[in-house]
Amino acid sequence: MCFLVSEEDHANITGDEDEVNAASAEFCAQEPLSYQQAIRSPDSAKWREAMDEEFKSLEKNGTWTLARLPEGRKQIQCKWVCKMKFKVDGSIERYKARLVPKGFSQRYGIDYTETFSGCQTRLN
Repeated sequence: MCFLVSEEDHANITGDEDEVNAASAEFCAQEPLSYQQAIRSPDSAKWREAMDEEFKSLEKNGTWTLARLPEGRKQIQCKWVCKMKFKVDGSIERYKARLVPKGFSQRYGIDYTETFSGCQTRLN
């Protein structure tokens, strides 16, 4: 998320008018695109905490069961998706991480035989 701050507001924040760019200063909070970026970022402790929270939630909800990988099969890889949640005033409310499987690597008839699509039925 980026904020454009006027020259006057930037001077009030920094207290030094000489360091202000001609028109505005831009402040950006970066969301990491990978696990490596998250753990190497200045906010790595917060990202690790968010990842721990997600992992505990997955375990608590019984999201998966550990099993042996059948011979000749490949495991489905996962990716951490990291997002910052912001308050109305633009300050960071919390760091959120989700562990997402890369299900697009599965092949019908080999890795799965059924699909499920939730649907809603209206009862009169």
